[in-house]
Amino acid sequence: MSQNKVLWGSHWEAGLTFAFIPKGTGVLLVPAPKREALRGLAKGANAEGCRDRRDRH
Repeated sequence: MSQNKVLWGSHWEAGLTFAFIPKGTGVLLVPAPKREALRGLAKGANAEGCRDRRDRH
């Protein structure tokens, strides 16, 4: 499979950051989301028991 088919078939652009997700005996290659796309995703989630920077050494 050519590089151009992979890029254009998936609507990926040069310079895009990817995440590698282990899947069975291989890996799944997906574009990493931008921070703006994640903003508000967990709005209203229960944060009880979550760690933050203040409880680290």
